[in-house]
Amino acid sequence: MFSWFKKDKTDKEVSPGGSSIYRHDEDAFSKTKMGYSDASIEGVREIRGEIYDEYFGTSAQAETAVKDAIKHAALVPLEVARNALVVIDLAGQAILKGNKNAASDGAVAAMNARTAALAALYNVYINLSSVDDVGFVERLTQEAKVLQNQVAEKEKEVLSHVSV
Repeated sequence: MFSWFKKDKTDKEVSPGGSSIYRHDEDAFSKTKMGYSDASIEGVREIRGEIYDEYFGTSAQAETAVKDAIKHAALVPLEVARNALVVIDLAGQAILKGNKNAASDGAVAAMNARTAALAALYNVYINLSSVDDVGFVERLTQEAKVLQNQVAEKEKEVLSHVSV
């Protein structure tokens, strides 16, 4: 089963994919975690925990950092949706003021921007489901709903200027 592993540490033959994993007795291999002993795995966990604590500080600081990151994860796609609404407006200006032969290009730009806005808003809703700050969730949900309506109305308005 593990015949593609190197035979021993002195074997210079490269295993498939350039892996440096060595061949292990199947029974010994399956009794340990990928060939590592419980003691070495626990040592890695301890080191990771120390690095985590050093990076994030106390568990309260870590919890705050994670909560802030989740909130930020909802704000980024909300900004994308805001910008997409601006793009729809710009596409409308291109339809009205640009070359009439390129009106369909403006229409496609408006439709693509609407799709981008809706996709971003779905990400907002998904990310908000992980936020426990009720006020924040309510404010962003309200803004997302308003944006969703504005995007639909603006696209409808812009496309009304295209005659096919």
